[in-house]
Amino acid sequence: MLEEVAPGDALDASLKPDGDLGVTLLAITSIGEDSQYVLDAAAQSAAAACFVEELCDSMAGVGPTRG
Repeated sequence: MLEEVAPGDALDASLKPDGDLGVTLLAITSIGEDSQYVLDAAAQSAAAACFVEELCDSMAGVGPTRG
């Protein structure tokens, strides 16, 4: 995904802790106007990863136990 960005386009990412919400935000910015599709793809991938993690966490301990 990010390897598709032309060398002249700059992407930057930073982590920003939010103590009030108790979360860490990932901020991704781009200087190149035509790299919006890369930012959209990164956001979709990050959201999907969060959804999968939440689903796995919610399923932990659900179902038959093996012993």
